[in-house]
Amino acid sequence: RDGVCFGYYQMKAVIVIATMSFADAAEIWLATLIINNLKCEWNLTSFEKATIPAIVYLFYAFGSLMSGYMADKIGRYWVLIINSYILIISAIASALSPSYIIFLVCR
Repeated sequence: RDGVCFGYYQMKAVIVIATMSFADAAEIWLATLIINNLKCEWNLTSFEKATIPAIVYLFYAFGSLMSGYMADKIGRYWVLIINSYILIISAIASALSPSYIIFLVCR
């Protein structure tokens, strides 16, 4: 049979990537929901409130560029594993952060 096949490995990769994409999107969605609560709890200014999602998207752009470079150097598998751990650790750390600055660093 000519052409590209879609087998077990490809299905496994799609499921893993889809799961990580869902977790990533859920984290962004939840962060936008809690911004108003954080504004009241930490007495954030409008600028500080706007900085929270801005920092996330700024580092997503940086992470995308670095992920491509790293995938060329060490392979896509390891980049996916490293990015997964970074996502998990930063999500837990930002959930437990006691202040605005620590929250931004964890995001």
